[in-house]
Amino acid sequence: MSVLDRLAGAPGVFWGEGQGPDRAAYTVRVAVQDLPDGSLTLDYESWAPRTGLRHAEAARLFQR
Repeated sequence: MSVLDRLAGAPGVFWGEGQGPDRAAYTVRVAVQDLPDGSLTLDYESWAPRTGLRHAEAARLFQR
C-alpha cells in the first residue's frame, strides 16, 4: 500500500499544533481530498496566534 493509497483512504481536514524554529507556537490545517481522476489534493496552512497566516502550500498528487 502506497502513501497515496493511505491518504485516499482518509480524506478530510486535519488540525495540529507545533513549534517553529523560532520557538513560536503555530496551528496547522491540512485538507486531503480524493478526486475522481485518482489524484489527491493536499492543502496546508500554518497559522500563528499573533502574526496570522505564516505559510500556505497546495499540491496535487498523481500515482502512476
